[in-house]
Amino acid sequence: PNFAVVCSFLEKYESLLSLPEISFDNLEKWITEQRPMCHTMKDLLMGLLKRWKSSVNDERFSRYLVKFCQTYSLEDASQLEKLGFEKCDINLKLRLMKALMEQQFDTNMKFKDKLDGMPPDLLRVQPIGRDIYGRKYWSFMDKDMNLRVFCKAASDDD
Repeated sequence: PNFAVVCSFLEKYESLLSLPEISFDNLEKWITEQRPMCHTMKDLLMGLLKRWKSSVNDERFSRYLVKFCQTYSLEDASQLEKLGFEKCDINLKLRLMKALMEQQFDTNMKFKDKLDGMPPDLLRVQPIGRDIYGRKYWSFMDKDMNLRVFCKAASDDD
């Protein structure tokens, strides 16, 4: 579900935050493979981090990723510091990205000002449909026309 949240955020707010465009395919490869971070991915994370701490730069990037991680999980921060982002587990990478994105709603005043007054239903991507079992479906499309469809099982809170 965290990959869907990341895709949703990027589709909805990437341009509003002036974040670099990244295709869902490249995002998936970068998250699932343990290889050096591409410039686009680093720029994306750096852009989100700078809205948390404006003093982030290339030299301090890894250190600030760890510091940010400490705000929500000491265990994740420890693993990140020990292994480095590229070698961390997929779930940690997704948790970190999701937390950085959610943090925009809490502390990024310019972003919050742009969203102020928008109806809540416009802030979230709405499902494109439901099946006969009550499962909801969402679709996301990136700049390269890569389509992702996510499904959420029916729950009692619907």
